[in-house]
Amino acid sequence: MKTSEVKWVSVDLVPALHDDVKAMAQAQTKTLKGYVIDALMERLLKDQEEEEKEDRLWGEIAEKAVKEGFLSDKETADLMQRINNA
Repeated sequence: MKTSEVKWVSVDLVPALHDDVKAMAQAQTKTLKGYVIDALMERLLKDQEEEEKEDRLWGEIAEKAVKEGFLSDKETADLMQRINNA
């Protein structure tokens, strides 16, 4: 990764949290930076999975609404677009 491609993030931590994070990083033989990056990546993947699950659920609801005659295909597409833009 080139330096010009890296963005800098600064986070202020209370001393107790900093000490806990540092201790956990050391226990896993990681740098503090590496531990925090791994934790952020793990959370990002979890959040993305949750969003995908939610999108699938909304898709299933929309399909059922069309089958039951509550919404037309166009209304469903419009609704899904509004949900995705929310």
